Amino acid sequence: MFNFSGTEQRKRTGKVLRKYSTPEYREWQGKALVTIPEQRMLDISVDGENLSFAPVEWKYERVSEGDEIDVIIKVGRIDRKFQICDIGPF
Repeated sequence: MFNFSGTEQRKRTGKVLRKYSTPEYREWQGKALVTIPEQRMLDISVDGENLSFAPVEWKYERVSEGDEIDVIIKVGRIDRKFQICDIGPF
């Protein structure tokens, strides 16, 4: 949390490497068995870093592998790691 707090968001161009979905599964969270729903994911290359992101459904449907897209990222203050906040269109 502290790593990304107070950092500004930056707009970059990224390339969609892969579209995939993770199936629904169950996992233990504390003392409860929780069902995690299916998620649709994108692997995006931004400034040489490969990142995974789960966008909303309509944005997922609009992109395909190999597309150049606008990406809003934050860069960590301590470890300089990237975090995707959103993908275009905004």
